[in-house]
Amino acid sequence: MRYTKKLTVKEWRRFDKIVERENGVYVTAQEILLKKYDVILTDHQTQGERVVSFLSKFNSENLDRSITLFKKNMNKVDKAFETWDKMKGQQKDKHDYSFLTGDKRN
Repeated sequence: MRYTKKLTVKEWRRFDKIVERENGVYVTAQEILLKKYDVILTDHQTQGERVVSFLSKFNSENLDRSITLFKKNMNKVDKAFETWDKMKGQQKDKHDYSFLTGDKRN
């Protein structure tokens, strides 16, 4: 009779290391545990369960909030580029920043 051992997926992955070599075959700690115990993964989710839990996080309120936050950040980036372009135009005689924009050097 083999004893039952309950492990989380994180604990189970910790045993995925080669421990010994038997007759030219490498054996991991997971295989040794499976020979000695009945291993039950407590927090294992199937692919379908993972998809459902991922999709359940999306609702219209979260989506609207994300879109407005994205628009706000894009506006900040646009303003930063505009100020950079203005500064570039003012300092053209002092420094040559054409290598940053990909322009050809003269």
